[in-house]
Amino acid sequence: IRVGREEFVVHLIPSGIVREGVVCTVGNGVVVNPEVLAQEVEELESRGIEVRGRLKVDGRAHLILPYHVRLDGHREKALGKAKIGTTNRGIGPAYEDKVARTGVRVQDVFDPGILRQKLEAALREKNSLFTNVYDEEPFDPERLAEYLLGFRDLLGPMMADTGALLRGAIGRGEEVLLEGAQATLLDNDFGTY
Repeated sequence: IRVGREEFVVHLIPSGIVREGVVCTVGNGVVVNPEVLAQEVEELESRGIEVRGRLKVDGRAHLILPYHVRLDGHREKALGKAKIGTTNRGIGPAYEDKVARTGVRVQDVFDPGILRQKLEAALREKNSLFTNVYDEEPFDPERLAEYLLGFRDLLGPMMADTGALLRGAIGRGEEVLLEGAQATLLDNDFGTY
């Protein structure tokens, strides 16, 4: 994003965040890497952009976890010359878990019991892949839970029902701008198929 002579690089936070007074939302259809979110918030705020008070993340958005990133890299490498060209950021595997109903959502970070239960269930299958197919160490669900619980202070004030926020803004006659960033070949119906 270029504003005057300044340039900002974001992968997750909507570009409208560079405009004062704009409230930005990350909806439930987006997969969120909490570590990337934290880095982007820190970078933007270090440059004088208020983010925490203006960014809302839907509690139903699914999280990209370290095992998604690792799995994405393994799959892309295994395809060799036929690789898709993913960013190796775990986006595809996180969406797979969302569709399979085995994903972890932002709101799960605020219920440690549910969080641990979901991680244990997801890692039964994922860890089998890592140990038996990729010959790697498995992920520890407890360490992963502690890692995710560390993002509660960041995510808590941001978590919202973004659909309700947008419906409210439209009802009040406010302007709403939708932003999308899906590349053509990543389209699930018409892309690399």
